[in-house]
Amino acid sequence: TGFISANDVATIMIKLMESTIKNERYITVAKNLSYQKVFAMMSTSFGLPVPQKEIPFWVLEWLWRIDWFLSHLLGKRRKLTKSTVKSLQNRQEYSHEKVKEALQYEFEGVQSCIDVTCKILQQEYPEKF
Repeated sequence: TGFISANDVATIMIKLMESTIKNERYITVAKNLSYQKVFAMMSTSFGLPVPQKEIPFWVLEWLWRIDWFLSHLLGKRRKLTKSTVKSLQNRQEYSHEKVKEALQYEFEGVQSCIDVTCKILQQEYPEKF
């Protein structure tokens, strides 16, 4: 999955609006990472142990079905969808080279963005940590 900070998105949008570039499309992805790596990064930032167990895909297939049933039965919002599980099974990489070259832009590191966000969450909700 492609990850990018909100700061990068806003900065790129402003730079593109201020430039003479017209009628172009750009993919704004700082880094392609698996959810496993992102969860490990978040765990480290929160000072928690990195998850060690991987959930098999057949379990996820059952879980999205159970989630669908419970959401219809209880009238609650879904937490795990079929498309989410399918996206976990397929690796797709995105390239940011076009926007990087057009704007000579260097992306903020994903780890630093996660660190800042985790720090803010710990300050805002100390009772959760």
